[in-house]
Formats: sequence, structure tokens, C-alpha cells
Amino acid sequence: MPQWRKLHTKLIDSSDVNEMPDDFTRLMWVMLFLIVDREGRGLCQPIWIRSKAFPLREDVTLDQVQAAMGWFAQRGMIAIYGMDGREYFEVCSFHRYQNTARQAESNFPANPSGSTAAQEPVASKSG
Repeated sequence: MPQWRKLHTKLIDSSDVNEMPDDFTRLMWVMLFLIVDREGRGLCQPIWIRSKAFPLREDVTLDQVQAAMGWFAQRGMIAIYGMDGREYFEVCSFHRYQNTARQAESNFPANPSGSTAAQEPVASKSG
């Protein structure tokens, strides 16, 4: 896990951020940058995301996490893809704002399509 990440001042004027349905979705967008690896990737399972982004919050539900991730994917902010029966996500604009040269290699596979454009979610049994 990284020790720090950058937040760009463009976040304040971002249409994506300002049009998010609620403050939880906005907070989760910021928290995603703290839990992804050096390639902007993570495991696309609500339980994994909640355990990493909100480990001490008992009030955060898996439904909230899943709804926010669905909103990000629909808006093209993340790409969701499957590989070897697992579902992953990638933050599409990650490398535009983050310098990750000194961080450990990615633990998650790359998007097989090679594109960080929004993908249709893979059916998942992981809730």
C-alpha cells in the first residue's frame, strides 16, 4: 500500500466529482486512490474495497460500495474487467496524476483489452 497519493486541484471543478449522487460516492472516489496499487488497479469486490478503504467504519455497507463502483464504471472513471474468474478494476486517469515509479510491482493483472475505457462488468458471485 502506498504511503501517500496526490490529489489534483482539478478535483474541485471536476464535473464527474460534482455530479456524483452523494457525499459517500465522493469520499469513496478519493479513498480509491489510497487502496489501488501502482497501476491504479484493485480487486473489484465490494468486501475487499470496504475492508481496504473503510476498515474502521461499521456504517459503510457493501451496497453503498457497489453502487459507487457502478457509478464510477458507468461514468468511465474506472474500467472493470475479468481475468481467471476474478473481477478487477482500474482507475482510468490514475497515471495522469500519480507518480508511482518507486512503488512495488502490481499484484493485479492488467486489463486484457489493454484499454482503460469503461468495460462491462463481469458477472461476479462475490457480492
